[in-house]
Amino acid sequence: MEHDGVSSIYGGPSTNRVGTIAPVVVASIRSSTGPDSPSSAGRILCPVAGCPEASTSSGKQFRGFGGIKIHINAHCTGYLSGAVPAEFLKYHRYSQCPVCDKVIHLKYNGTCPKCRPTTRAKEQMNVLRGQAISQRNNSPSSSSQNYLEAESLPSLPSLSAVHDKFVPTIKNVPVKLRRLWSQCLARSLAQAVWSNNVASWIELQMLAKCTLCRPLRGGKSHSSQKLAWTRARLQRWLAGERAQLWLDIPHFKHPKPKNLTPSIVKKQQEDRCINLTSEGGYSNACKALVNPPPLGHTSEVRDQLEEKHPQATLPVDLSNFGNASNNLVPHADVDTTERCIRSFHRLSGGGPSGLRPIHIKNCLSTEYRDEVLERCTALINVMAKGDAPLIVAPFLAGATLTALPKKDNGIRPVAVGEVWRRLTAKFLCSAYKEQASSYFSLFKLVLHNQWAQK
Repeated sequence: MEHDGVSSIYGGPSTNRVGTIAPVVVASIRSSTGPDSPSSAGRILCPVAGCPEASTSSGKQFRGFGGIKIHINAHCTGYLSGAVPAEFLKYHRYSQCPVCDKVIHLKYNGTCPKCRPTTRAKEQMNVLRGQAISQRNNSPSSSSQNYLEAESLPSLPSLSAVHDKFVPTIKNVPVKLRRLWSQCLARSLAQAVWSNNVASWIELQMLAKCTLCRPLRGGKSHSSQKLAWTRARLQRWLAGERAQLWLDIPHFKHPKPKNLTPSIVKKQQEDRCINLTSEGGYSNACKALVNPPPLGHTSEVRDQLEEKHPQATLPVDLSNFGNASNNLVPHADVDTTERCIRSFHRLSGGGPSGLRPIHIKNCLSTEYRDEVLERCTALINVMAKGDAPLIVAPFLAGATLTALPKKDNGIRPVAVGEVWRRLTAKFLCSAYKEQASSYFSLFKLVLHNQWAQK
C-alpha cells in the first residue's frame, strides 16, 4: 500500500487516525492501495529493533497482526530479546497483560480472561489488608511507636483467638493446589516438632483458617477465582506472611437462625443431601432427607449446651503431672501413622482450628507424601509423651459442639475435637488394642456368668 511514497511498518498509513498513534514509517513493502485498518491482513514486519524478522530484505513478512501475534508474544514473555514498541500495540488495539505479559486485545480491558481470577484475588486481598491496617491504626490503645512495630512485624494471634474465630474452610483441597498445601503442612509440622514452643503451635493451629478459608464469592461460575484465591494464600504462607494472613481473613458471620417452617426444613434437607452426595457420602445423603437439620446458633441452644456441659468449680491443675516415661509410651512409625490417617471417614468434621482429616489425606497423593507422614509421626510422638507446651493442652483437648434436635424437643450435643488429638488417640488405641482386648475379655466372661446364674 502506498501513501505519499511511504507506508507504515505497523500495517497502516503514516497519517494520524482517530484513537491511534502514528507509527514510524519505512519504505513500502506492500502493494495494496486501499485504506488499511489495525486488524487488516496486510504484510508487516517485526517492529523490534535488532530482531532478524525486522529486516526488510531478509525478514519474514507476516500476514496481519494475527500472523505476527505468536512472534510478538515471544518478545513480550522474554523468549526472544527486545521490547515491543508501545506504539505498535496501540496502533493494532492491543496491550500487554500484567499477569502473563502476553498481548491481549483492548476489548478485554487489559487482562486475559484466564488471568482475571488471579487479579481479582490480589485486589481482594489488598482491600482486606488495607481494612485491617486502618482498623489497627484507628485503635485508641495503640501508640504510633507500637503501630510502626506492628506494621513491620505483625504479631501472631493467641490460641484462644484462633479457636474462637468463625472461619469456614473448604471441605476438600483442589487437586491443583495439593502440592502447595502439602508444603505448607509439612513446614508447619516440622516447626512445631523442632521448636515445640507456643508460637510454632499457634502457627500450626491457624494454618487451615489462614490458607483454606472460603472465598467471599463462591459457586461454579467463580471456580477459577476460588482456585486463585487459595493458591495466593498458600504461596503467601510459604513466603512467611503468617500474621498478615490472619489479618487478611474475611469477616464471616454465623448463619442467622430462621423460623423453621416445613418448606425451609425441606429445602435445608435437600441442600444437605446434595452437598453430601458431592462429597461421596451417599449413605449420609439419604439420611439427610429424613433427619432434621442441625440447630442454629441461638441463646436457647447455648443455654441447653451449657447445662449438659457444666464447668468445673475448680480448675484442673496439671502442673503436678510430669512427662511420661519413654519406656511406657509406644513409639509411632510411618506405616502406623498412615493407617491411622486413612482410617478417618471422608466426611469427618474438623475441630476448632478448621483442619479436617480429609485435608491430611489430600497430602498423601502428592510427591510430599513421605515428608508429611514423617512430620505427622514426629508430632504424634511428641503428643503421646506429653512434651507439648502445657498451655496448648486445653485447646488440643477442646472441641466444637453441634446441637442436633431430639424427638422430645431436646438437643443432642455432638462434639468434634482437634484432628491432631484424635490422630494421637487412634495411634494409642491401636498400640494397646490387643492388650486391652485380652484384659477386658475376663470382665466379659465374669459378667456373662453372673447374668447366666440370674
